[in-house]
Amino acid sequence: MLKDVIRKCDFENLWSQSGRRYSFLLPEYSAVYAEEWDWTNIIWYTDREKIEPLLKEAKNVGLYILE
Repeated sequence: MLKDVIRKCDFENLWSQSGRRYSFLLPEYSAVYAEEWDWTNIIWYTDREKIEPLLKEAKNVGLYILE
């Protein structure tokens, strides 16, 4: 499984026309992290409280969060 994750994260092999986008299940956050067709990254979640640590870390590293 780790091998598949690493292959999916080979960003030099991903581009919008290739259709090679990725999604990760994040069961500990009750969420799915996905890269969309325009390279926008989205977190689909069912419980806002569970993803708070993830959102906090995203803000700490300087990512913009639109809600």
